Amino acid sequence: MSTTGREARKAQKLRSSTVLLMEFRRVVDVRAPWLDGLSRCDGDPDEALGQIRADLAQVARYKEEAAWLTKELYRRIDHWNMVWTGDEIAAPPPIVSISSRPPAWSAARLRALEFADAVADKLEETTASVQPVDADLPRLIRRALLSAALNGGLCAHGELDAFARWLGSEDPRLTRAPGQPVSMDLKLRGDVRKKLSYVSGEDDAGPFALRRWLVDGKTLAEIADILNSEGDRRSGVRAFLGRPEKLYRSLLDTLELKAPRNVGSLRAFLDGAIARAELAERRLDRAHAQLAASRVLTFGADPSSWQAALSDQPSSITATDLEAGTASLLDEEHVQAASSQRVAGVRQDPTYIRFLAVIGETRTQTGSDMTSADEKDTPLLLARRIRDAMQTRDWPDAMHLLADWYLHMLEVDGYKVGSIRRYHSTLAGIFFEQAGQVPLGHLPPEDVEELYSMILEADERSAMEYANLRGALRRMHQFARGHPRWQFPDLDEGMFAGASSTVHVRAMYISHTQFTCARNLVRRDFFDTPELAATLDSLLVFLYRTGARIGEATKAMLQHLELDETNPTLFIRPSKFGNNKTPSAHRQVRPLALMSAQEAETFGAYLGRRRLMGGEGPLFGMTHKGRVLPFSRKSVGEYLSRILRQATGVEGVSCHSLRHSAASNLYLAIAEGRDPYRHPQLDHHALGNQLTGWSMAERNKIATAVAPSHMFRDCWQALARHMGHGSPVTSFETYIHLTQFEIFRQVAPEIPEAIYAGLCNRLVAFMDVLRGSAPTVPEEIDDHESRALTVEGLYHALDLIDDGLPPSRAAGAVFAPTGDLTSRLNTARHLSRLATSAKTKALRLQPPERAGRLAPDPLDHPRRETGLAMAQALADLHEASPREVNYWLRATLGGATQSNPGTRLSTPRDLGRWLAVALQMTENLTGRWWIQLITPDRNDPALDYPDWRGVCPAKTIFSKRPQSRIANPVARVRYLMVPEDQTEPSHDPRASYAGSPVFAAHLAAILIKLRIEPES
Repeated sequence: MSTTGREARKAQKLRSSTVLLMEFRRVVDVRAPWLDGLSRCDGDPDEALGQIRADLAQVARYKEEAAWLTKELYRRIDHWNMVWTGDEIAAPPPIVSISSRPPAWSAARLRALEFADAVADKLEETTASVQPVDADLPRLIRRALLSAALNGGLCAHGELDAFARWLGSEDPRLTRAPGQPVSMDLKLRGDVRKKLSYVSGEDDAGPFALRRWLVDGKTLAEIADILNSEGDRRSGVRAFLGRPEKLYRSLLDTLELKAPRNVGSLRAFLDGAIARAELAERRLDRAHAQLAASRVLTFGADPSSWQAALSDQPSSITATDLEAGTASLLDEEHVQAASSQRVAGVRQDPTYIRFLAVIGETRTQTGSDMTSADEKDTPLLLARRIRDAMQTRDWPDAMHLLADWYLHMLEVDGYKVGSIRRYHSTLAGIFFEQAGQVPLGHLPPEDVEELYSMILEADERSAMEYANLRGALRRMHQFARGHPRWQFPDLDEGMFAGASSTVHVRAMYISHTQFTCARNLVRRDFFDTPELAATLDSLLVFLYRTGARIGEATKAMLQHLELDETNPTLFIRPSKFGNNKTPSAHRQVRPLALMSAQEAETFGAYLGRRRLMGGEGPLFGMTHKGRVLPFSRKSVGEYLSRILRQATGVEGVSCHSLRHSAASNLYLAIAEGRDPYRHPQLDHHALGNQLTGWSMAERNKIATAVAPSHMFRDCWQALARHMGHGSPVTSFETYIHLTQFEIFRQVAPEIPEAIYAGLCNRLVAFMDVLRGSAPTVPEEIDDHESRALTVEGLYHALDLIDDGLPPSRAAGAVFAPTGDLTSRLNTARHLSRLATSAKTKALRLQPPERAGRLAPDPLDHPRRETGLAMAQALADLHEASPREVNYWLRATLGGATQSNPGTRLSTPRDLGRWLAVALQMTENLTGRWWIQLITPDRNDPALDYPDWRGVCPAKTIFSKRPQSRIANPVARVRYLMVPEDQTEPSHDPRASYAGSPVFAAHLAAILIKLRIEPES
């Protein structure tokens, strides 16, 4: 780089991080001294952070300084949130963003704009005066290219070149779908001189980067004249293909214009065309201007997935060929691992963990969040740690080879610490896993080749990660080959071939119809285990709507979810199940705010059900051997990929395509929310309904949730932050595949619909029509089919309602129809208010601290489980003997008190009638009934009470207890867990299950909707 250029001068003016940190502290200490985490916020945090953001914007001289200050501010906020859990504060928008950067209205750009206006006027004049029969074919082609740049937003040479190739192809095909303008797929390809940096598809001709272009009406008229004319179209474009300046001169010759000296290149002219679009009535924003000029890349959805998304009917779905064992979806081994999942294939070996600690970043670990600030690390300190560890620890050869290589790069090659860690994260884990304890010194060539082959073939990675792995392995081999200790042999360079900088973007899109098909298939596949089906269904909804990575979903912990019932927030952060991909992946996601009403009910019901599973384990998982275990990222990802491929009929679709679809759908919603303008040829609202499955009101709500109105200019930065990207460039280049709609809506001139329809009719022979009618949305499977409300389900649902969950979601959590639950709420409220006849009016069935709660007093675990079994038996008995069960419930609940356990019965007849139901209720239980007869304190041997004994079965325990305060005998019945040979109950309170019958009666009365009146 020149030492006197503009960038060099700016680099000299940029202040150091030490100076910026001093400026940062000066601002923060005044505006928010509490942000150091030592105290709570004593005011409105949003207002304070807004003032800090404004002050820091004044401090920053360059965007690089603003980016540094933004990162430091976010780091402080993350640290404060970690210290004050439960009082988290939201981070303000970044200090600088791509979409808030003003256009560079330099003098040169203004001259380019002036010339672009002149060219547009001349083109309009020429088009009006020259008839197609009077124009030669090359002239028509060049006019079409000019129109594409000036009227269609095709403002990059590579895309104009692809358009010209399309015009010269043997069978040019256009595509049209209802509510959308005509489109064409422009496939940009590399050549020998220049390789593609990004690839989004591949066909018989090789890899390509797809730009889906919606053709404006004026350019479509030129295309109609070209395709319907006689002549050799191929020769008309051959002369200037791949030659931008020759193309530019020929374009201007068509209009008999000469470019001014300061607009002498095609790039300058296209910059003027973009400026013209930015000043047009619709005003193309800066981000889309960069997209139109290909300065920020974007790719259309893969043609196969796009055609499937717009097809008439969803693919037929069957579950017969899907075999996914429930145990195979679990990640039991990873539950025990505390290390990161960032390095694939790392064995949970203590030796490797210690080695990882030596090379890894030195930071203070706080809890499981691992987001505290890094300490300064230097090459000298890292080299010293490595040498000290090598002298004091018995490492295998694999560790020694890596350590020697790292020291060589640090001390000889002058590499920085960050570079060493990147090589380490790429290669170390898989190298240690394959090399293990094998001696590596002086290995023969065949052994080295076998080791390298295992490393390159054992790990599934993306194309870029695979290229990085090959490159790191080559560098390590070059070092080991010249080291006297290792002396690796020379190998054929073909072993390391394939390293490439090309990024492969799998631009797959899944429509809402296909997503619904996938959901139905998941629920059919596991309908015999509805808990697992509902969990996988909720995971699918979560991925499709939030755009979270599958690894982020499987490592999310239940305690990472802030349980706000109206809009819960999930903090995506590291956990013992895995680390975050990048620092930008630390973020907050509000799932329910991004879902339709039906999806929110389903997911809200799952959150309730997840509470019932208990524990503080993973957010998504299943109960296995008494524990809630997380899903295996790999296994559940492969399973969902199979489901999606079958639901869409597209082979290339994978689980990660859900993230692409989520980003694209959110993009559509935000774009519509910023500007609801309807272009005559594009029904944006109908398109949003069809593709996203959100209504217009839901799209507006979702757009506001991701990019609030105060972030109008920063909306794409907000979307990038939601997706966990460091920049909107990443979002557009890799994940958003529907930008063609917004560019067309803002750039394409309006023409009458009748004229546009006439142009389409002229092109019928070249048109592929996608979908002749609205897509048929498959009927959704009823989550609650054949699932009547059970006693246990009722108890759990009432408990969830007591905790604030809406009845509909509480019913969904226990797989019960909402109506079955809501019809019993009045009975539950009546019983919860039931009071004793005492003057204090104490609650009969609830302790004071549970006043107003609908679920019965839960008791401890063994008594509660016994009570649930009794309640279910009562519900079953009620079908055959409703009168006797109703009597039993009234006798049990009407005389219940908080201080006197057991049921009191005043006559032998009442006792016999009560015991008849009680014995049937406990027929399958192991406990025994204890009838304690409380008698007047009279020493009369004639008072043997044979009538009382006559109603007691043989296996019950019968005993008497004199009490002088009563006038007539009364029986008190309790339920005990005692051995059969024990005839007298012990005084151990753990043996008494007296609360279980009352719990069962309370629950059964709610289930059968029986109102109980207290005894007078």
